[in-house]
Amino acid sequence: MSSSSPPPEEPRNPGRIKAILDSLENLQGGRKRKKSDPLDPYLKAARAFPLLHDPLVDLGAVFYDGIKADHEEEHPDDDETPEERLSTGRIYRVNVFRDFVKCIPTISTTISGFEDDPAKLEDFIDALRNTASLARAEDTCKLKDLCPSFLLDDPSKSGAALDPPIIKGQSKSLRGWNHKATARGLCPMVDIMAFDEDPQSYMDLVLNGEKRPPLFKKLPSCLYDESLAAPILKRSGFLRGKPPERTFRAIFTGPLTALDPTSRKGTKQPKGVIHGMTEPMGRAIAYAAIQLILSLSSVEQWSSEVNGLDLYELYLSIVTTLENTNHSWVKETLDYWKKYALKFSWPNFAR
Repeated sequence: MSSSSPPPEEPRNPGRIKAILDSLENLQGGRKRKKSDPLDPYLKAARAFPLLHDPLVDLGAVFYDGIKADHEEEHPDDDETPEERLSTGRIYRVNVFRDFVKCIPTISTTISGFEDDPAKLEDFIDALRNTASLARAEDTCKLKDLCPSFLLDDPSKSGAALDPPIIKGQSKSLRGWNHKATARGLCPMVDIMAFDEDPQSYMDLVLNGEKRPPLFKKLPSCLYDESLAAPILKRSGFLRGKPPERTFRAIFTGPLTALDPTSRKGTKQPKGVIHGMTEPMGRAIAYAAIQLILSLSSVEQWSSEVNGLDLYELYLSIVTTLENTNHSWVKETLDYWKKYALKFSWPNFAR
């Protein structure tokens, strides 16, 4: 992620600021907005935020920390210690902000336009925060009924089904460590042989608290290609499995492409094209991995933790690893994703 300064300010346009304020009022009042609305570029960027920037950090906090950092010399916070100002979390959010605003060329002047009305700035940030949360929630809802079937070798095969079946609309309390297939997907890759020897016994040990579920250092098997996995090599086969590939395509090139990358129906552009993605990005891959794990779990609502597994720690670890482009494993992994995860998709979608 870039930590460079935000783009230079553009000349302030009072007419555009007023149009944005009017659109905010319409949005808050539930009134119909214009076909070409001045808020659209900002809301579009907000929808991309969880997919391409960070699904677990609060967009509001990112904006407040980012704006504060860019005006820190003029408006220092006397109540904040130097350690707090330089906290790792805040530095990260500032960097996310500066990376994010590059997607919106007019954002600097728009923010400046709210100087005389801080309450409206809060409304603006809330609108972006809510839009980002909704985009993430829509993916979570859609994937809830799709991802369990991605555990099957060939879900399109006649008669292919989980045992017992996971039915659409069924409570998620029946998943996680309460279902053999989802439990196996959540089982640490290093323990998969022990799981397969006696699945029910392993599940009971986790449910009874006698065995710890997967932690950060023991990653779920659903993120691996088991034919490549090696007990002593954490990265062998990691992020090469079919479930994360299918989840990624379901999000970025459409549910119909999840099982068949060449499938294309309808005229609606997929999210990857809408948000300008030209190849699989580390943050997008990490986002798909987090959504997959969440969908297999018994957790009913979005959470940063699943049975002791810190999803935020996992997300940042995947991102940090995949952004280390000098590592041979990273190059091989990203080349793999370009070849298989989006095979045939982008040339058809990006026309």
